[in-house]
Amino acid sequence: MAKTALLERSLADKISSISKRDSTILDKDSAILKLTADLEAATFQNEQLRRMIFGSKRERFIPALDSHQLTLEFEPKIAEIEDTVKAEGELIRIAFERKKHKKEHRGRMVLPTHLPVVETIIEPSEDTTGMVCIGKEITEELDYTHAKLHINRIIRPKYITKENTAGNQKQVIPN
Repeated sequence: MAKTALLERSLADKISSISKRDSTILDKDSAILKLTADLEAATFQNEQLRRMIFGSKRERFIPALDSHQLTLEFEPKIAEIEDTVKAEGELIRIAFERKKHKKEHRGRMVLPTHLPVVETIIEPSEDTTGMVCIGKEITEELDYTHAKLHINRIIRPKYITKENTAGNQKQVIPN
């Protein structure tokens, strides 16, 4: 009996020491998990600060990768997140560029037809005898004089000489 009591007490001591070790192991496991989470948060914050300080690395540096060399993924989740953010950014940029519409220039507005017209004909200062009138340069301007609107129409006849034996012609337009 004394031997069984001694064995039972030894067994109880060993069970209590095992339970103490289990509790310390659980405490250390929880401490390790907390430290791992803190390390990941600090690493993420460090990467964000680096990006803020040094800027993004979009097209500035293109690393030369050997196709025969294997790559190691140290942080696969961050790489996946960055890839999806880049892809979404490209889609947004492409969608934005496609929505751009070019505005067509409509030109000058047509002058109203109900306004009075003042015509001025300017003849060239050169001699136009023997020349043929081939058209007119017409410039219309909207003018304002003492609370009246009118159109100044300036007409400049264009003249050209008849073709000579060498095939030369001279064109005359007044300034």
